[in-house]
Amino acid sequence: MSDIAINLFWLLLFLSLFLGLPYHRVNLLLSSFIITLSTYIYTVFGKAGIIMSVFLWSFALVLILINIVPLRRSRLSKPLLNVYKRMVPKMSKTEKEALEAGGVWWEGELFSGMPNWDVLMTMPQPELSPDEKKFINGPCEKLCEMLNDWEISHHRGDLPEEIWKFFKSEKFFAMIIPKKYGGLEFSSYA
Repeated sequence: MSDIAINLFWLLLFLSLFLGLPYHRVNLLLSSFIITLSTYIYTVFGKAGIIMSVFLWSFALVLILINIVPLRRSRLSKPLLNVYKRMVPKMSKTEKEALEAGGVWWEGELFSGMPNWDVLMTMPQPELSPDEKKFINGPCEKLCEMLNDWEISHHRGDLPEEIWKFFKSEKFFAMIIPKKYGGLEFSSYA
């Protein structure tokens, strides 16, 4: 085999390792071992040039050093965190309250990258309250009967005045407003 084919093989192998190990969530220690072993085999048995050897062994040395947790924390993580803290603006009181206001529900699972679908399936299904069901089966149904999409979108370009009055009288614009302020106090599910 030619030197070009051998080097191309090793290049593809290293590229596969650099992309495949993190993709399969192989831990740092094992990933470092695999890459260092591959570097050793390549430099001993492959056709590694001096520049490529220096680059790969430098990378392998960095991998070995970041596996020493106290060293990584003091020399890498802490300085990077300090830089990050200086770059990011302080959290306002409102932002802090918003973050502490609620949980992440199932979205936390979804955005973890590997959601546990059983968690979603075991969550209780939301249900409408009796008032919400009554509203959907009453005023909402009546509104749908009153609307004529062709008339609204092609002729008028607006809702008829009677529809606007119906919205107001049936409190369509007050669905989430608490009852003590004159609203319907419906859930977000409604």
